[in-house]
Amino acid sequence: METCIIATSLSEHTIRFTLDLSQLLVTFRKAYPNNTVVMVKNVLGDDSDPEYYFLREFIEIKQVKNLPAFRSIMISVTICEDD
Repeated sequence: METCIIATSLSEHTIRFTLDLSQLLVTFRKAYPNNTVVMVKNVLGDDSDPEYYFLREFIEIKQVKNLPAFRSIMISVTICEDD
């Protein structure tokens, strides 16, 4: 019910990159309908509130991230239980 996406910068400079999660769509489509809601949270050192998306929307959005030199991010994607 949870997937973690981890990115690490081994560069001396801040890098800007796009999360391309399109390869996950095939896997998730087999297990969940398109209207499944996911909770997305940056796990490492981020006290911000989680964001909520429909699963397909989250995967299709090309998310641009900035990663400082020699740092990592870990994004938790949790399938929300159907009420």
